[in-house]
Amino acid sequence: MAGIEAGKTWSRIGPQVAPTDSAASGVWQIQEASEYIGAGTWPAPTYSSYEFIVGHTFSGSTDSYTFTSIPQTYKSIRIIAVIKGASPQALPTIQINGVTTADYHENTVYSNSSSFGSTAYDGINYWSTALAATVNVDFVNEINLDGYENANICSPVQFQWACGSNPANSVQGNLQNGATAAITSLKYYSSSGANFASGSTISMFAMVDS
Repeated sequence: MAGIEAGKTWSRIGPQVAPTDSAASGVWQIQEASEYIGAGTWPAPTYSSYEFIVGHTFSGSTDSYTFTSIPQTYKSIRIIAVIKGASPQALPTIQINGVTTADYHENTVYSNSSSFGSTAYDGINYWSTALAATVNVDFVNEINLDGYENANICSPVQFQWACGSNPANSVQGNLQNGATAAITSLKYYSSSGANFASGSTISMFAMVDS
């Protein structure tokens, strides 16, 4: 519409002003904003999203999957597992960095529709959910590795688990390896000896800024 076009001396918003850093941080002159909008180069907003790294679908013939050589170029990793209900029951369990000795420390809060409680263990050689998928009831696990690439901290792992049986179980907690080390691998396996049912999936995502 005539009279509002950016960059014209007769424009109602003033003459063209090339974009510059404003004297006050974070403050834009209306001419600067108009110039960017008119040129189609308005700075894109910064936001975070998850980028898929790798995934695995269980065939029913195996009881474990290991994420090896986890990329160390991110700050936060998220792992989502959806375990199909089956009998016998698979019991999801975690080991990190291939550590199989009694070097884990775990704190957990758990609840269902009728009760709640907490546990704490020191010097265990793996961590198990204590919740298992049952027939016709799928089991969802979320594992978060924040700061996992930092070699100067004790490999923190935050986890959430939920299933719709008994009648509705959920677990939240954290797990640490006693040694300071970046997390480079994570083994997800069934400590009950039962295989993960066919169609069960586990996927890894990384948080990235755009």
